[in-house]
Amino acid sequence: MGYSVPVMERPARNLEEMAVFAKVGELGSISGAARALGLPKSSVSRAVAKLERTFEARLVERTTRRLNLTEIGRALHAHCQKMVAEVRNAEAEIAAYQGHPSGLLRVASPNTIGRQVLGPNIPEFLDRYPDVDIQLQLTDQLLNPVADELDVVLRTGWLEDSGVVARKIADLNAALVASRAYLDRHGMPETAEDLANHCVIGLPYLGLPPLELIGGRDRERVKVPTWRRFACNDPLINLELVELGLAIAPISTVFAAERLRRGDFVRILPDYRLHDPPAIYALYAGRTALSPKIAVFLDFLTELAARISADPSRLKL
Repeated sequence: MGYSVPVMERPARNLEEMAVFAKVGELGSISGAARALGLPKSSVSRAVAKLERTFEARLVERTTRRLNLTEIGRALHAHCQKMVAEVRNAEAEIAAYQGHPSGLLRVASPNTIGRQVLGPNIPEFLDRYPDVDIQLQLTDQLLNPVADELDVVLRTGWLEDSGVVARKIADLNAALVASRAYLDRHGMPETAEDLANHCVIGLPYLGLPPLELIGGRDRERVKVPTWRRFACNDPLINLELVELGLAIAPISTVFAAERLRRGDFVRILPDYRLHDPPAIYALYAGRTALSPKIAVFLDFLTELAARISADPSRLKL
C-alpha cells in the first residue's frame, strides 16, 4: 500500500525545505546536499526535520553509511523534484522572454496570407528586430512546426488537434457577400431559406463544419445549401467570382471591406453571421520556453492583425 502526501487547502508552506529535501533525496546524503546547496549541514538537517513535523511522518532512515528515504519519503521526494523542475522551467521561460531576439526564424504561411499580409509588412518587422532573419515559405499544405522543422506555421480556417501549441491571431469574421451585378440578375435573398435558390460557394474542407449561419430574430442556426458546381477554399478566387457576378460567397469582411464601402459588394442577410467563423492561427512547437524571436514575431502578428482590422485599406488586394 502506497502513501499519498496530504493535500493542503492553502498554498504550500515549507517550499524552501521541499527544495532542500529534493537534493537530499537525490544525493542520499545530508552532507552532500549541504555541499551542493552551499548551506550548513545543520540547516539541511533542520529542513528535513521541519518537513517531518509538517507531514507527521518519518521521511528518512539514517544508517552509518547512507541516508535512505522511507516509503512516504520517496512519495514526497517525487513531488519535490517536480516542484524544483517547474521552478527552473519558469525561470528559463522568463529569461527567454527577457532575452534579445536574434537568429533565423523559419515561417510557413498560406499563399494568400503570405502575399497579402506578411509580404507587405515583413520589412517593418525586420527594421524593428535587426538581428532576426526570416525564411518565409508560402504553401497551402498543412505543415507541422515539429515534423517540418519550422518555428511558426500560420494556418487559416478551423484548427484541428495538431499536437502543437497554437495562438489565435485573428478571427476572419466572414460574411456572405454578393456583387450588385449578381443581385440584379438573381434578386436579393430576403431570408436564410431563400439561399437554396442561389449560387453560394462552399468551403471544401473535409471533416470541417458545414456552412452555417446564426442570427435573425430568434438567433436561429441555419445550414446553407451550397452550389454543387463549384467550391473553393481560396478566399481571393472566391472574391474574384463574387466580383464577376457569378455567385454569393463567404468572404472575410476585411478582404471585402473596400468593395463593401464603395457599394460594389452587398452583405447578404446582414443580421446573420457565420456560426463557426474561420480564424488565423500561429502554430509553434510546445517547447519549455518560447524563444525571444518567436515571441516577438507572434506579438507582431497580433499587432498587425489588429491594425488591419481597424484599417482594411492596409491590405493591397
